[in-house]
Amino acid sequence: MEELDLIRQQFRRSQEWTLKLVEGLDEQYWKQTPPEVNSNINWQVGHITTSLYFQALVCIGGSREKVKNEVPVQEYISLYKRGTGAAERLGEKPGKAELLQAMATIFQEVERALTEMEPGALNEPVAVSHPLAKTKREVLSWCSHHQMWHNGIISLLRRLLTGQSI
Repeated sequence: MEELDLIRQQFRRSQEWTLKLVEGLDEQYWKQTPPEVNSNINWQVGHITTSLYFQALVCIGGSREKVKNEVPVQEYISLYKRGTGAAERLGEKPGKAELLQAMATIFQEVERALTEMEPGALNEPVAVSHPLAKTKREVLSWCSHHQMWHNGIISLLRRLLTGQSI
């Protein structure tokens, strides 16, 4: 398997796992913030969404016009970037359907960018500064791992809120 194929597969699997955890979860649970975790499903999904945008599109220099036209990216970044509170500004945060549509739009563009990427581009430096990655390979690897890490938190939240796991 070629390295880019493996990276695309990792992105698809991370995304599929996120969707498996949240799509069937009733929206009533999305903004509940258990004190044991001090987070909620809405923030986790929003953070994954903005991370996909930044790490897998901005950092690799991918086209962002479709996303900018369909998703209020700057608003989402202000709500979901690292350091923002999950329980803060709940009334301003989008609901389940809107957030899942935004994530789908961004993921579709990530898949397109990865399909168009040439293998040699993985060695290129990131297009914008990233705190953990110097190359496109590193940022893409981190991004899919980062999403799975947040999937773990979503799984914990799901269990705390509903008593059910996947």
